[in-house]
Amino acid sequence: MQELTGDGFCQLLQGDLTDSWFLESLEEFDVIIHAAGYGQPGRFTADPVRTLELNTSVTLTLAKKLKKGGRFLFTSSAEVYTGLSIAPFSENRIGTTNTEHPRSCYIEGKRAGEAIGFAFRKMGVDFKSVRISLTYGPGTRDGDTRVVGMMIGKGLKGEIQLIDSGSARRSMLYVSDAMVMLWNILLHGKQGLYNVGGKTEVSIFELAERIGEQLSVGVKKSNEDSLAGAPEQVRLDMCRFESEFKYRECVDLDRGLAQTIQWQREGLNKL
Repeated sequence: MQELTGDGFCQLLQGDLTDSWFLESLEEFDVIIHAAGYGQPGRFTADPVRTLELNTSVTLTLAKKLKKGGRFLFTSSAEVYTGLSIAPFSENRIGTTNTEHPRSCYIEGKRAGEAIGFAFRKMGVDFKSVRISLTYGPGTRDGDTRVVGMMIGKGLKGEIQLIDSGSARRSMLYVSDAMVMLWNILLHGKQGLYNVGGKTEVSIFELAERIGEQLSVGVKKSNEDSLAGAPEQVRLDMCRFESEFKYRECVDLDRGLAQTIQWQREGLNKL
């Protein structure tokens, strides 16, 4: 954070948003990007109450901290499409899961966060929600449990062993492309809800093979079932974003994986 705070241009406030005292102590802001919480299934299901709180009551309180004429960006998730079978998924659709789904704390929390945004937009607030899907790239911390980081971590140790058959399909989006999309939506978006996803679709096994090829290591499948509640396919309809911004992602999957591998390799060498 030194590069942001060193010249006094930015002030860093660090705290727990689920701590009501800290949350209420915050001043009003011109721009709020609410990206708190983990997009890692193992972490957001480990503390379901906190996951719900971050996306519901915290979102509501933060929205009230926005100055008049300010902008609010809420990071939702493609998980809200869970249960749909015909891809691609457009913004006017929603999933079919119930409240007893293994990932309901995350799915229902994100749905509620979007509903809060819709309510504030009806009052004239510039509140936008983004349904983000499968971003990857440099910048993750050690121990990140999302699929790309885990595969690279295993590959760097000599072999990629999948925990299931790897048949589920995903559309991948490199982090720098995701950031360009998010800034465009925050600053210039005309609508309240956008998909943010990639164009390259692969199965988890195919993704593992691409990583294994770059690392020159083998890939093994498992006969186990998929992770509890994990969607079989995630592919977003990007027509809304593309028709408004005419932007195409710049980093293809193989190049993005190479840069991510380099990031994790350098991090491993520092340990």
